[in-house]
Amino acid sequence: MSRRSPIAWLSGAALLGGLVVVPAAPAGAATSSQGTVTVTASGAAGKALRRADVRLQAPRTAALVDGSTRLTFTVASRTVRGPEATLPLRGDLRFTRRGRTVRYASLRATVRSGAVRITGRVSGRGPRTTVLAGRPRAKALTLDRARRAVAVRATTTSLSAAAARRLRAELRLSRTPAGTLGAVTVAAGLQPVGGTTGGGTTTGTGTGGGTTTGTPTVQPATTEPPALARTANAADVVGATVVWRVRESFIRYVNTGEGTTVRDGATADPAENLPDAGVPLVYQFRFPFRAGWGDPTNGAAAVTFSGGVRFRYVQHTIDFTTADPEIELNGDNSRAIFRLTGADGTAFTGRRTVLLDLKPSAAASRTVSPDGKTVTYERIPASVPAGTGDSVFAGFYLAGQPFGWVSITYTLA
Repeated sequence: MSRRSPIAWLSGAALLGGLVVVPAAPAGAATSSQGTVTVTASGAAGKALRRADVRLQAPRTAALVDGSTRLTFTVASRTVRGPEATLPLRGDLRFTRRGRTVRYASLRATVRSGAVRITGRVSGRGPRTTVLAGRPRAKALTLDRARRAVAVRATTTSLSAAAARRLRAELRLSRTPAGTLGAVTVAAGLQPVGGTTGGGTTTGTGTGGGTTTGTPTVQPATTEPPALARTANAADVVGATVVWRVRESFIRYVNTGEGTTVRDGATADPAENLPDAGVPLVYQFRFPFRAGWGDPTNGAAAVTFSGGVRFRYVQHTIDFTTADPEIELNGDNSRAIFRLTGADGTAFTGRRTVLLDLKPSAAASRTVSPDGKTVTYERIPASVPAGTGDSVFAGFYLAGQPFGWVSITYTLA
């Protein structure tokens, strides 16, 4: 992950004829690219290499619970032009076996038509050669129209013929590894430094067949979302409870590192032993009530809480705290706002930001007490927010993807 935060989008991109199209930056514009390229060695060739005692290694490697290996590379800064996105990667890729190593350095990931090709130089010297490649697959591309974001999700990848032959020779394997190595996922961002992408309009045909036009903007780092305006018929909230269940895959990911801790009165629910995790982990958190208001005539409400949850995976440079949640219930515009504070180089400064979009209409249930004063929503679906250029979870999940749920009960005066 980047030292800045797990933020990773191709902002200003459009999908045109199955290609990743990134508008050229205006003359003299600096660009800042953050994100990740992840290789999962779970295919036939990956399993064959493990049986031959070959290990894939890279900086900031994380083991998956199913026994395969996930290698996560941080995307370095680079200007991207034309229908092909070229993403330089930090670190190197190593295949090791019994004291022998084949190392590829100066890595690059090239994305085009849903295919990802990773190239590098053997031992950092000589000509650039293809290490991993996959067949083009347009459906692997995902376009977020609102944010002009695009990612490549879980497309298959294989060792190139040259790389496979080199591994057999230099690692002294009995046979050349063949078949699919596993999958590769790209979530990478290209944003001009400043408030807008500057220069021009992005036009492309999206996955839904329509056309998107406009000049994308990036939310300034100093912007905080305005609080929901109190309505004329609102009454004070005198008590409330909230439960936030975080997306399970993210909890498992950070628990590969240091995991989660609570602070300032927030509490963690008991650990759960889910089948995919293998070990008991905490997925749900509660926060002390602070204040709020609710409107019994239209159901709008804004309830604030205190306390925080810290997420840490130091090896992947993740260390941030989500604190003082504000739950706003406002129809399709409902959301959860948290105060984000980073540590260990994670650049969050304590400002409020929209962390989750909420959809009360899809809650598991909504009940109101006979006197109309106590309202309970059970399991309101939460998702990664759209339209916020600095969503903390954007590097892992696209805007609109599920991110757990929120349950809330509040009582009016």
